[in-house]
Amino acid sequence: MTKQHRHERVIAYIDQLFEDYQWIKAHQTIERLIDADIENESAQAMRHKLRQAMRFRKKELLGKWKQALSRGEIDRSLAILRELDNYLTPKEGLSLQNTVKRLFEKKLDELASEFSKAVSYKQWLRALQVGHQVMYEFPNSRMAHQIEEKIDILRQKVANSA
Repeated sequence: MTKQHRHERVIAYIDQLFEDYQWIKAHQTIERLIDADIENESAQAMRHKLRQAMRFRKKELLGKWKQALSRGEIDRSLAILRELDNYLTPKEGLSLQNTVKRLFEKKLDELASEFSKAVSYKQWLRALQVGHQVMYEFPNSRMAHQIEEKIDILRQKVANSA
C-alpha cells in the first residue's frame, strides 16, 4: 500500500468520524496524520474541516432544540440539550440557563403528575418506576426526597400486588 493510499484511507476514516460526531477521536487522528506528514496540505486542512463540522453540528442542534421547544416536546428538547451541551461555551450556556431551568421544571411537573396518577390508580409498579426516574434525574428535588422516604412502602405495595 502506498503512502498516498494510506493517507486517503485515513482521510476517509476521519470523514466517517465526522459523520458519527466523534470529534475527539477525529481530532486525535488528524493530529497523528499531521505528525506523520507535516508537509501534507490535506492533513493540515482537516483541522479546519473539523472546526467547520463542529460548528455546523452545533448550529443544527440549536435549530432542532428550538424547534422541539416551540412544539412543547420536553423529552426531545432534553435529549437534544444533552448533546448540545458539549458544544456550548460557558457564556452560551448561561444565556440558555433560564430556558433550561423552565424545561427541567416542566419535566419534573410532568413526572409528578404521572407519579400521582399512578398512585391514585394503584398502579404501584408504574409509580415505583416513575419514582426511580425522579430520584435519578432530579436527585436534589424535594419530590425525590419525598419519594425516597416512601420508596420502601412502594416496593412493598408492588410485592403485595404481584
